[in-house]
Amino acid sequence: MFEMRPYRRNSMSTWNPFSEMEEMERRLFNNDFFSGRGLAEFKTDITDEGDYYELKADLPGFKKEDIQLQLDGDTRTVTIKRTPETIAWDADYGIRLEQDRTYPILGTYNEYIDVCIGELSASFHPVVYLLTKDGVVEYVDVLRCLMFGNALVCQDPIYIANNGVALERSGSEVNLRRADGSVLELAPLTAEWNGQEIPSEAVGAFNDMGDNQFDWMDVESNGIVQMGVQDNNVFYQGFADYLGVVPEGMVLGISASETEDGMQGITFVVAVKYDLFNETLNLTMIDGENPFKEGATQLQMIRCPDY
Repeated sequence: MFEMRPYRRNSMSTWNPFSEMEEMERRLFNNDFFSGRGLAEFKTDITDEGDYYELKADLPGFKKEDIQLQLDGDTRTVTIKRTPETIAWDADYGIRLEQDRTYPILGTYNEYIDVCIGELSASFHPVVYLLTKDGVVEYVDVLRCLMFGNALVCQDPIYIANNGVALERSGSEVNLRRADGSVLELAPLTAEWNGQEIPSEAVGAFNDMGDNQFDWMDVESNGIVQMGVQDNNVFYQGFADYLGVVPEGMVLGISASETEDGMQGITFVVAVKYDLFNETLNLTMIDGENPFKEGATQLQMIRCPDY
């Protein structure tokens, strides 16, 4: 569900909200960007909700009982329904959805003219695609993000998916319709973008010697992660994926397996920002427990001098 709430009531007798809503609907769904999409499939509805007017539009070609997308001013969310497809995530990926759940989307900063939800593979692997007003595609790989926690992050723009005017469903996948009439398949590009190396600013060996204990983390560009926590008494090995960017820094999803001595594996999402002048890595927890300092949402680590 694509949903916007930009208009609120006031006491001005000369203000006609319905004429403005009609104009907004005309701009959104009858402009050149949407020509050729077959907008008979794009059902819209305006509802008086008391203190605001709500514009809703169905996303064509998508089973609304599975996932809903909401764009409400600066608030962007994805609601995932508990269905047989999402229940299967528990056995396949360890993602348990006990009930319908709404997740905020982090890292969306642009104005979007089109949205569409597709899948990456034969199994239920939903991806939210967003087309910016500049014609570039951004996306949120829902399943990939949920494998690290409860944070959905908008990935970097697919810069080569540009000059776009509309997003179109093709079976379970999504294509980009370009201004020159050509069509670009987005699924292969999404898989390629998901395979990006860890950005160089977050690569290296870092340590924290605060609170009279020594903790450390080593991140390689290929995503391999090693961590020594609890004063270097617990050793974790795992991997990291680059998920996108938020104001606090580059977002990494990190997952480490159970240790050899039986300590439970850990999974968390963290934003990292490297301070070149001080050679420190600032960590801000987004989801999950801080493995280095229980309960802390922020941590500063120092780059090891011999790296």
